[in-house]
Amino acid sequence: MMNELVVSSSKLTLSFVLAERFFSLKGVSSEKSCNFISASSALPPLWRVKFIDEANDVKEYLPETMPVMEEDETGKRLRWEIGNGAVVTVLLQLPADSDSAQMQLRVERVPENLSVHSIHFPCFNWELTEDDECKLIVPADAGAVYPNPLKNLPCGGDIKTKKLRARAWPNGSLSMQFLAVERDGNVCYLGAHDTSYTVKSFDWECNHEYRQITLNPNWRCARQNAAPAESFPWVVSVFNGDWFDVARRYRRFALTAPWVKKGRLAEGNKTPKWLMEIPMVTLRMHDGAGYSAEDIIREQSYFQVPMLVHYYSWSQDGKFFPTLPSFKPTIKALEDAGIKVMPYTDIYSYDEVNSLWDDLKAFSIQLNEDGGKATQNWAPGWDLTTMCTAAPLYRALVKSYIQRLITMGCKGIYFDEFGMSPPRVCCSKEHQHTPADPTVYLRSSTSLMDEIKREANEEVEDGIVFSSEGAGEPYMDQVDTFLVGNGNNPYMKPLFAAVYHDYVMGFGRYMFFCELTDERFANAIESKNAEQFICGWQFGWNRVPWNIYLEQLPNTVAFLKMLAQVRHEQWSFLTCGKMLRPLELEVPTIQQRWAMAWNDNEGTVVELPAVMNSVWLNAQAQVGIFFVNVTDTPQSFIAKLPSVRWGDPLDVLERSGKENYRYPMPEPLPCRTLQFTLEGRQEGVTSGDSMNGFKVTVQPKSVYMIQVPHQVYYEKYSE
Repeated sequence: MMNELVVSSSKLTLSFVLAERFFSLKGVSSEKSCNFISASSALPPLWRVKFIDEANDVKEYLPETMPVMEEDETGKRLRWEIGNGAVVTVLLQLPADSDSAQMQLRVERVPENLSVHSIHFPCFNWELTEDDECKLIVPADAGAVYPNPLKNLPCGGDIKTKKLRARAWPNGSLSMQFLAVERDGNVCYLGAHDTSYTVKSFDWECNHEYRQITLNPNWRCARQNAAPAESFPWVVSVFNGDWFDVARRYRRFALTAPWVKKGRLAEGNKTPKWLMEIPMVTLRMHDGAGYSAEDIIREQSYFQVPMLVHYYSWSQDGKFFPTLPSFKPTIKALEDAGIKVMPYTDIYSYDEVNSLWDDLKAFSIQLNEDGGKATQNWAPGWDLTTMCTAAPLYRALVKSYIQRLITMGCKGIYFDEFGMSPPRVCCSKEHQHTPADPTVYLRSSTSLMDEIKREANEEVEDGIVFSSEGAGEPYMDQVDTFLVGNGNNPYMKPLFAAVYHDYVMGFGRYMFFCELTDERFANAIESKNAEQFICGWQFGWNRVPWNIYLEQLPNTVAFLKMLAQVRHEQWSFLTCGKMLRPLELEVPTIQQRWAMAWNDNEGTVVELPAVMNSVWLNAQAQVGIFFVNVTDTPQSFIAKLPSVRWGDPLDVLERSGKENYRYPMPEPLPCRTLQFTLEGRQEGVTSGDSMNGFKVTVQPKSVYMIQVPHQVYYEKYSE
């Protein structure tokens, strides 16, 4: 038909149509999958491009005709000439044997009096089904997989009354640049394979009536009259798999990005070894019962592992110097005891009640299009102004006060909001950057961190570490460990760890006071920390000092002590290891009530396996399989070695790029086992074989480990 266009390979078919008024994407499918695009309601236009003039008037253009199509060795070009004379071109590349199509949009011949304001592309409807077999895979902070997303997906309110959800990258709702839908064992993946540090948003609108999500990815463009604008590559794929396969697919792109240029943690080019060996990041206010240096030293003497203290309330005005008089002596007392100090800072936003506000506001705040200040609201009546990290005055102030903290003896700096709060574009003409350039915020923030860290490492013999709130991939080259517990999501899956664990560390799931005092939350502390352990994260945050837990829940703290000591001993796997596919175990599920936020005294009931597990490949090419039993009864099961879910179990463990690990042969394996309990540790060897699985019994509240030797059974770890 004249109003349709079909582009296909042997593994993927994309179909487009000019329906009603717009040219739209109406089909994405493979030979073995259903169509992932919903046509239940009107199809959205494939793209929308907005232009802005000198008077700040914005006008939008859509693809209202069939495109002119040209084809050469680089792919197919779909070309539109729009009403203001500009030309919009979509380059579509789909190799003959590929399951992935790549699309890029470019705007050219922009009139002299106009600038491209923003681009929305590619837009389409994802069809969903109302059952738990349909899943939306979202890299929200640590990661989440929502079964029956129309029922379970958080949308900032009732899904039927507040349908629109903005997912800015990078922030706590989108730590990586992809989304995916899983249906009937197949996955439809949409990824922005962008290394340009462009701030963007994966907006979506849920439609319960039509059982679909309308995707509207968009980003601002630098304000330059007559300048062309283009997108980064967008990749659409359909393949067999689940959340782990999605993570591995994205990892192929991610390992080409500049934020991994310093290499794996095990290579030692970024993160000091002392941080890798620390299993616990404890939270402290400067004042209050249980918060003194003596209390922290007492805690460490109990746990008998290295610790890092994440310090709040050290400043007299809540933001900058001067510090409280007791802060410097506290740093020294803790450092003398071998405990590192990491104070809180926030250079993302600023409270206008601060004493320096009048001096900063004229030269350092982010400005909107109309010249007004950019603000955000974290609580009723608490508006914060977002700052421009490209502004010279603000950069100088930040470098000065962080350098002063390091001079006082701090070995770490925590940057609040960076990976959690949505980045903005700044429209100021006074900050030595192009107004509205969507790459400025991330480039200026990472370069500022680089400058601070470079100077600090010249003074600190054993290295300085940076941390940030939320997992944000473009900060990985600067940040050593992310606070990944902000999501506190009952549908958490460790997507970020599956992509990046061997390149950057993480810590956290929040623990709250009600979980200590309310019997409805029984075992919440144990299971939250067991999940952190199994995901390879450092333990933290705990609002309540460990000494109080020790007084009221001594058995709980004894279990956490055992977990911390195992993590400290096995850091080559749990800190630096590459995550392999977790095992599928036939074990009971349990229900736990977890508090998800500061004021959440009712909690959320989550379902967990009685035995959690994870599988890691360390830099010595050894495979470590870890099991944690969070129940009070022994758990027995058959554990098979990691398998490709959709492949021959005796073929290849994983193959992507240069990765290539082969399965052990189906014969008995002399694999070392370690069982860690509250009473101590016991070594042994596995029973069973790699074809039929190993027979495993994990004792109550304990850790069981199988270590597979690499010399015989796995090829050398290289990539």
